[in-house]
Amino acid sequence: SNAISDKDLEDTVLEPLMTEIDLIKDPSISSFVRSMLLKSPTFWKIPGSFASVYHPPDEDNEFGNVLHTKRVVRVALIMCSNLNFSNIETDIILAACILHDLTKGVQNHEDYADYDEFHPYTIDKFYEYAKRQDLLVSETQSSVLHLEDELVFKILRLVHCHEGCYIVTGK
Repeated sequence: SNAISDKDLEDTVLEPLMTEIDLIKDPSISSFVRSMLLKSPTFWKIPGSFASVYHPPDEDNEFGNVLHTKRVVRVALIMCSNLNFSNIETDIILAACILHDLTKGVQNHEDYADYDEFHPYTIDKFYEYAKRQDLLVSETQSSVLHLEDELVFKILRLVHCHEGCYIVTGK
């Protein structure tokens, strides 16, 4: 068949982070991350820092948030490897790293986003939005609906903290 699948279309949008998403071994966690990212067009456009003081200068431009996310995942992967975390612990941490700034920018109009200082916590409302949206999509699309509540809680809790191997592993 020459038909383009929903996953192929998703991969086109997610291409800047596909290397990082593909590090997640658990298919339900990967689908969760994909679905969340696909619902946040602002994430892909905003700088890594709205104040231009907390991140390297190359993250202060449009798409800087994506570059920042790639770097956070790279550091987390090294830490998980060095600490001998299990695959599921690593997947949870990588998911949280990819999503940690998902709601950092609030779209005010077509070309401008404001900084959401509460973004580590507004991710919960975004997750509820994602669940409602995923009830409307086909089964061939990524979805947050197939991930156990316990794993969702762990991922979102790490996002709340923006740090947090302790919360996943107790170490």
